[in-house]
Amino acid sequence: MRMPSRRALLKGFGAAGLLAMPLLRSRPASAAPIKRFITFFSSSGMRQDTYFPNGSPGDFASGNYNVTGKTLDVLTPHLSDLTITKGIEIYGAGGDDHDAGSVTLMTGNKVRDPKQTPYAMGESLDQYLARRVGTTTVEPSLLVGVRLQRNRASKWISFDQAGNYKDWNQDPYSVYARLFQGVLGDCAGGGASATNAAKDLLSVRRKSVLDSVLAESGALKRAHGMDAAELQKLERLETAIRSVERRLEGPMGGFGSAESCKTAKATFEGTPANNSDANFPQLLKLNLDLIALAVELDVTRIITLSLSLGGSGGAPMTWLNYNGKPIDASHHDISHGEQRGVSDYLPKLEIVDRWNLTQYGYLLEKLKAINEGGATALDNSAVWFASDVSDGKLHSHTDMPFIIAGKAGGELKTGRYEVLQGKPLHQRLLLTFAHLMGETGLTSWGLPEPSAGGPLLL
Repeated sequence: MRMPSRRALLKGFGAAGLLAMPLLRSRPASAAPIKRFITFFSSSGMRQDTYFPNGSPGDFASGNYNVTGKTLDVLTPHLSDLTITKGIEIYGAGGDDHDAGSVTLMTGNKVRDPKQTPYAMGESLDQYLARRVGTTTVEPSLLVGVRLQRNRASKWISFDQAGNYKDWNQDPYSVYARLFQGVLGDCAGGGASATNAAKDLLSVRRKSVLDSVLAESGALKRAHGMDAAELQKLERLETAIRSVERRLEGPMGGFGSAESCKTAKATFEGTPANNSDANFPQLLKLNLDLIALAVELDVTRIITLSLSLGGSGGAPMTWLNYNGKPIDASHHDISHGEQRGVSDYLPKLEIVDRWNLTQYGYLLEKLKAINEGGATALDNSAVWFASDVSDGKLHSHTDMPFIIAGKAGGELKTGRYEVLQGKPLHQRLLLTFAHLMGETGLTSWGLPEPSAGGPLLL
């Protein structure tokens, strides 16, 4: 006898069952943590001489290094949660360096053809993990981008098994409406302002899932042919249902905190922000808030964000100022300031780097505010700050400015600066992420030779 499938459960519970799926996955604090893999991608690298920490590799708490006067100083509140790396090299080829760095970033493989799709020669790690761990969530993965307007190979970093790109969701309001609007209700357990979908969920609560379903599970237990493994599955389902009922008693009918609910509704159900270059900071913040909401509600565990694409102009960063005047060039053009005629491009580049890292810090702050029973959502995540090149001017792939935030459920030591010798290839870092997410049977990722030596940082 088989356990009811996801489809069968949804058929049995209707729309309310679909909305309750994140709740079905909630676990008591004593259970294994829910781990997440989040990629924060910003193209064009970093200004190298102002980025890496002062001092020597080691533990931040022991005083081995500091970030005083470096662009990393904007992440000072989070240093105990970070693993800062130096020495990792991106290994890939095909197209220009932006194409190679973007396409190979998570595939660990070469660009197949930068002129026509499919661009990639294999699946990206986020989409592999979406297939492996994302099947238990409403959304296998979430991909969000901001003002990615030119179609070229470097626009995409996520690819399916055939190497076809997975496109970005670039309208945060549409993502909110599709995933969240129907379940938030009035942020106080329903009422007159609750949507029909939210009322369906509350109806499940009133009927009591335990009363209506546990009777059936008892009948299944008595059925002939159920072995010990199947019995264990059924008992886990019963535990999950009890968890649903407990969380349905929460302040928002089970969905996170009332505060985050009200903030989300005020943010996304008000007047939409124009999708324009001038509104880039607001659009990015909307996406970061969406990511935090998706984590809090356990809608997905695999999230990929891009705020720029390599090798293309991008939005002029007029919201930033240099010498009292708006910066009227894009990150990419500033990184090539000498060739593109951008005056004082080096100090401007440092301002841009600080701003990008500040946005990363904002996401970390949001995740740290989510309590998951003795740990935070950041503690249970691996949040990767990534880029396609290390130095935008040189298009280099050595000494990549990779940062990992979070402990991945306690498996990754943080508060350290690692200078890795021998230029280890980034396929080994991808293998690290796979192992942190439970895929310990993998011995390589992407091209097998660059993975030799096994995972890094563990």
